[in-house]
Amino acid sequence: MLAPFSEHAMLFCRMVIWTVFTLAAVNKLRDLSSFTDSIRSLLSLPASYARPLAQAVIIVELLIGLMMLVGGAALQWGFSTALFLLLAFSATLVNSLARGRQVSCNCFGSTTDPVSPADVIRNILLSLVPAAGMYVALEWGPATASPVSWDGIVVLASVVVWVTVSLHLRQVSWAFSNAATEDHAPAKEM
Repeated sequence: MLAPFSEHAMLFCRMVIWTVFTLAAVNKLRDLSSFTDSIRSLLSLPASYARPLAQAVIIVELLIGLMMLVGGAALQWGFSTALFLLLAFSATLVNSLARGRQVSCNCFGSTTDPVSPADVIRNILLSLVPAAGMYVALEWGPATASPVSWDGIVVLASVVVWVTVSLHLRQVSWAFSNAATEDHAPAKEM
């Protein structure tokens, strides 16, 4: 049986991975052509290869979400697949940045924003979650904690905050950089 902290850590990891990958897959499905174009541009693939790869990514993301819901032995597969996918996405984004490409990734739905270092940082932060989930599952076994409890509600609230901040890292960093600029701006004379 898991200790209370590891129960909450496992629940947190499962809920974050389920939320992130399910949200990503659903948003990619909503505009499959934009995601396919991103795959084609990011990887320099012909359209005949880009569409099946885009569909495969979506299927794998949905399967990861399903494994987080099923739990048990599926957790290790889900966490390891999520970690592999996040690291592969990160490598692709780093490659695109290194080549100076102005491509949007459409990782969480259709966007015109080009890939930025914030996207890589987001993926690296997100990759910590399946790594932690793998560690907790290996060390203490799969969790049995239910999100339908006060502890579960607190964990769920923290998941919502964590996912929201990590998915909007670019906007959060922009807000803080503008706040710092405004604090040091010269006062207006009247």
